Amino acid sequence: MSIKNLVFIFIVIFIATTVSVLSLSSSKAESLPTASDSESVDIAIREIPIAKRPKVSVTEANLGEYRPVIVGYGEARSTHELLLTSEIVGRVNLLSEHFHTGKIVPEGTVLAQIESTNYEQALAGAKSTLAQAQLNLLEEERKSKQALNEWERSGLNGQPASELVLRSPQLALVKAKVESAKADVAKAKRDLKNTLIRAPFEALIVTRDVQPGSVLQIGTQIATIYSTEKVEIRVPLSDDQWADMPSQVDLAKDQQSVTIISASGIATWQADIERIERHISSDTRQRAVILSVLNPFKHGTGLYPGTFVRADIKGKLINNLWELPASAVSQEGNLWFVEGSGELRKIKAKRSFDIDENTYVSPLSSEATGIKHIVKRPLSHFKEGMLVQVNGAKN
Repeated sequence: MSIKNLVFIFIVIFIATTVSVLSLSSSKAESLPTASDSESVDIAIREIPIAKRPKVSVTEANLGEYRPVIVGYGEARSTHELLLTSEIVGRVNLLSEHFHTGKIVPEGTVLAQIESTNYEQALAGAKSTLAQAQLNLLEEERKSKQALNEWERSGLNGQPASELVLRSPQLALVKAKVESAKADVAKAKRDLKNTLIRAPFEALIVTRDVQPGSVLQIGTQIATIYSTEKVEIRVPLSDDQWADMPSQVDLAKDQQSVTIISASGIATWQADIERIERHISSDTRQRAVILSVLNPFKHGTGLYPGTFVRADIKGKLINNLWELPASAVSQEGNLWFVEGSGELRKIKAKRSFDIDENTYVSPLSSEATGIKHIVKRPLSHFKEGMLVQVNGAKN
């Protein structure tokens, strides 16, 4: 092949390649949208018929006043938990048929009896000593009067040089012995009375620690008993929870009832706020509110000492909050709402508290305080400006 032919072929190939490149560039330039094209697309989207827009369910958010529910936990305890002990020495010779664990006994019920013979003898001896002391007092009073008469008949002026002349010290001694004898009689009576072990209040028998024939010393434990008139629940609260609590003045004025719930969630009771502790526990570093339930054993389901419960306490009234379904807050913590044109917008949710399936939110701006159509269940693909169709609104 000649050199001319090769040059000719090279020139043809170059021209063909150049034409192809220019054609490809022209087609790409024609396919790119211009500014006017973008505006046309945006207008077309905004003109999507409402019926063809995605549907969302909304709720109307109105400002209102709401109370948080402060949740705390505690254990029901009897007001009085007593270790009943012996005040005398002796052998147990009788136990009451009511003296068994689980029994509730009225105040004054005899639970056990201690052998009383020695104490009856002691009382008789104390009475005898008292009678002798009273007799000695009468004799000494007679002698004192006689000494005074003799002094007056002596014709001496002034007072005797010694009190012994008028027998004043002897009279004082005899009077002191009478008082001592009376105290011995009172002690003997008390010891004899203490041979009968009685319930000091209406009580639940928790433990029985003696048997017939047990020998008791002073301080020996006889039983553990709990009072039944009232139980108290100590509920520690954190600083944030105390910030939501009503003031003590409001608590005293409202006298609100507190719902307490068993750990199983089956049983509920109504409690009163008994008092508020004014110290911080060294164990929990928290302050506590004390709740009380009267006659805990007389409810349909008894509130037994030792029951662990949850307490729902109504907090102070908070103004300017939205009450919304908890599902209205997205995973990112935003609220999505629909403007009048049907466009989606979002704001950051400032949650104050939750109650059951509702959340209570503080609006973040003056523009957000009006009524808003809040989306109940925002989806992850939502974008601001997206057009939607409102499915319904709930007041």
